[in-house]
Amino acid sequence: MGISIWQLLILLAVVILIFGTKKLKNIGGDLGELETDITQESDDGSVSVVLISTLLQRTGLSYTELRQVLGTDYLRTPFEVEDYNIVPIPGVLITEGSCDTSKLMLDPQLSPDALNYMHRFVRLIRKLDWDVKTLDQVINGNIDEHSLIKISSTALS
Repeated sequence: MGISIWQLLILLAVVILIFGTKKLKNIGGDLGELETDITQESDDGSVSVVLISTLLQRTGLSYTELRQVLGTDYLRTPFEVEDYNIVPIPGVLITEGSCDTSKLMLDPQLSPDALNYMHRFVRLIRKLDWDVKTLDQVINGNIDEHSLIKISSTALS
């Protein structure tokens, strides 16, 4: 009583008519686009680096917000990272006072799991309209008076 081969073929034909073969071909590539867009192979080809400029563009965060998110216990603790630092890409000369984020990377690098954590954290910040510090405190159970007020105002709205 399952779906017959003819029903599957008709369904496939309808999907192709609706989406076209070009869109179907790109579906798999789109799924991994974020990770490939924010990484770049280093000169020796052994290490993949997260470019700060692309990370800022893809997350929609400002440089200051990115530094705040990278400093959260939520992002550091599960991955046993003391601090995420923003440093120049090795071998790239940066003039003093330059703000070219395309020449900067994270040290240590964000793992795919850490990128996923960061993505969820940023989405939650936007959804709740909270600041980074408050959300980090609430997630980690360090609720102070300010955090409690934020929670109550969110619950009431």
